[in-house]
Amino acid sequence: MNDRKETRFKILFIDDEPHILRALEREFYNQTAYNFTYVSDDRKAYNLVQKEEFAIVISDYLMPYYKGTEILAKVYEHSPRTRRILLTGFAEVASQHISQPEQLIHQYIEKPWDKQKLLQCLDEEIILYQSWPK
Repeated sequence: MNDRKETRFKILFIDDEPHILRALEREFYNQTAYNFTYVSDDRKAYNLVQKEEFAIVISDYLMPYYKGTEILAKVYEHSPRTRRILLTGFAEVASQHISQPEQLIHQYIEKPWDKQKLLQCLDEEIILYQSWPK
């Protein structure tokens, strides 16, 4: 029997569109390497990222109260180690934020996403998360 406890990395998806979150849940239904949390209320997400550490936070850009970049900036303040990804249909906006020197956003994923590319992105970001000193 293997007594080693397996680490399941916590990943937070934030999007104010419930159908987007449901689609992501379906995509990752059988995925066991990660522990996914899905939040549709950007205010709730804003508070959550100040209380919990996630390996990766993926946020939509346009939401009712906060922009995804504001939430990801709060993630950076609370946990600089956390990998931050913008999920958006506005690639030009995302690329502007990635090029900023403070690197609040590590990557962006365009809607609609490709499942294999998204999984590859998550795997790559987990490696980078693990390499960051605690």
